[in-house]
Amino acid sequence: YLLVWATAGLVVYVLVQLGSALATSLDPPRRSEWAPLALGATLGVAGLYQFTTFKHICLSHCRSPLAFVAQHWRDGRVGALKMGLRHGLYCFGCCWALFAVLVAAGVMSIAWMLLLTLVIFIEKLLPRGQRFEGSLGVALVALGIAVSLGAIDMPWIGG
Repeated sequence: YLLVWATAGLVVYVLVQLGSALATSLDPPRRSEWAPLALGATLGVAGLYQFTTFKHICLSHCRSPLAFVAQHWRDGRVGALKMGLRHGLYCFGCCWALFAVLVAAGVMSIAWMLLLTLVIFIEKLLPRGQRFEGSLGVALVALGIAVSLGAIDMPWIGG
């Protein structure tokens, strides 16, 4: 499980470094034009991902960890490693898009961390979390469009 998320973190770190280098190469006015588009696109992709079958499959495995353990139980250390990897992949499969939103919106932003923690909590742990998925998807797409068009200024990004 930890290996999956550590690998994801490493990939994101490399992508952020490449994005920072690209942003630094742009003059400030161009950077200001591209930032809302990048965040808007990330929000839109995360919103659309909410409606995919893959998201639903992964989330169904994450909603009931005990059922996952019962269904995929393997004895021994190798078995535990396989179970951890499989569960980590399911978890990553249901959360990668929200993780991307966190990175794009400002990974050091306490507000975004709290908001996305609440979203994941509702989606994964509350009894009617399935009903929240569609609303969240629509809200993310709408926010992505609004941010991309400059209708919503997001000065609180990154801090």
